[in-house]
Amino acid sequence: MKRLQTNNEAESYENELHHLAAEIAWVSARCHTLGARIEADQEADEVPASVPVLVEAGADGKAATDAERKVARLAAQEVGLRRQTDACLAATTESGRMLGLECLVREYDLEQVEATVLLLAAIPAVGMDLYETLGSLGSFGFAIMSVSPELVAVFGDLDLTGRVRLRGLLDENSRLVQAGLVEVGWDTSDALQDFWTATIHLTPKAYRVLVGEALEQPTDGHCPACGQSRRVVAEA
Repeated sequence: MKRLQTNNEAESYENELHHLAAEIAWVSARCHTLGARIEADQEADEVPASVPVLVEAGADGKAATDAERKVARLAAQEVGLRRQTDACLAATTESGRMLGLECLVREYDLEQVEATVLLLAAIPAVGMDLYETLGSLGSFGFAIMSVSPELVAVFGDLDLTGRVRLRGLLDENSRLVQAGLVEVGWDTSDALQDFWTATIHLTPKAYRVLVGEALEQPTDGHCPACGQSRRVVAEA
């Protein structure tokens, strides 16, 4: 969820649900882009070597296939949604409010990947079917209505280093687990390969924050970390 450059004409989010709906729309758009990219790569691998390469005016001198054009179109939609969401988040912050997901990120000093875990795990928690919402990437959940580390890795386009680090970000001593934000169906006594198909569930505590049911106004009205006026995570 890396922030992109935004404009100053966006409206602030009304509440957590308004923001969560926008984030889920972006997640779905990104998953469809990644799914189309996988399909395009598979299609390219299936083209026989004897097929001549068509050349037309373009940056690389090669004709774009239908699959490549689809990827480009979906990628543009994904970027557009991300910019719009970030602009609305910036407008919300400027209005003196901080929403649930950002409250959790600041409260527990979460990394981008950890925030992504919370966002992906929120999708089945609000009753949205993973395969329907995430398209072909939903199959990386492996289980109905659950998120897996493999889905997180594919969605985040993690390299080998990132995949190795993900184990530490989701083990029993991780910030997400210790803070009571997620439950992971894998421990060190299980086979190493089983980690990637383990279930990641959002806890009731994190759910209440993400949907705006467990936030309250601090007595001084400001965040001790950033000085912004915001709501804080209520005691579970």
